[in-house]
Amino acid sequence: MKTSTVVLLLVVLVLSEQALGQSWWDRLQERARTGLNAAREHIRTGVEVVRQTAEDTGDRAREAAQRARELARQAAADTREFVKRKLEELDN
Repeated sequence: MKTSTVVLLLVVLVLSEQALGQSWWDRLQERARTGLNAAREHIRTGVEVVRQTAEDTGDRAREAAQRARELARQAAADTREFVKRKLEELDN
């Protein structure tokens, strides 16, 4: 290409960017800003999902612990009743 053609293309590029009101640098910054905002939103959503999952897991663990305590109480009561019956059988 001739030097004059390259210069003409550069002039057209500069004028078109000025007509659009944004330079390639401004567009690049805007794309980066948009990408960063999208990434922040994905992170925010991920954090919320993790927080909700942790709360749900904690709730289920508390419920399981409560069921385990109740089963242990019932087993202890059944064992006491069994021992009591056996002692009564031995006394007879």
